Amino acid sequence: MSTTRRGMIGALAASGATLASTALAVPDTLDLATVKKDTDVACLYHCDFGDPQRFSAMLQNMNNHYSAYAFDSFKLELVMVVHSAGIKFFLDDLSGTPWEKETIDPDIYKRFVGLTKYGVRFTPTFQFFPESPEGLAQLAPEKREVARAPGYLRPDDFLALFRFVREKGYETKSFRDYLRAARS
Repeated sequence: MSTTRRGMIGALAASGATLASTALAVPDTLDLATVKKDTDVACLYHCDFGDPQRFSAMLQNMNNHYSAYAFDSFKLELVMVVHSAGIKFFLDDLSGTPWEKETIDPDIYKRFVGLTKYGVRFTPTFQFFPESPEGLAQLAPEKREVARAPGYLRPDDFLALFRFVREKGYETKSFRDYLRAARS
């Protein structure tokens, strides 16, 4: 049996979705000044829903968006932020997930893959919470998470994030400081 990157992300996302739903986390505010884009025009599409018709419509909107820029990825950058029920559209297997009794049309994912030829990126958000949910409800939303990966991380950094959480590095430093120390 082989494990694909997509399968691994799916398993992590499914377990993270379960934790996230029990912890009642509220996402942090995104500082738009820190978002780097490589084109003059960029657009962020947000997918936190599980309705296949809505997802299909969003893919059509993205295709139309590219069409308006002559499918030129040097003129337009599209990013899809995916979390919650939206993750299911990127899983190879829904077994063991809240959506295991659903069937997703494989053509939906093929349409997304077709858009990636033009540079569409998707960024799942991974949230990490304390081992015990006790007391989380009393905390301010921004204090409930112990760590967060708000999109793509290089493979070494992605693995380091899991080490950071396992070692409870968040109790003494930020993930950025943890990475700096690990690289030096």
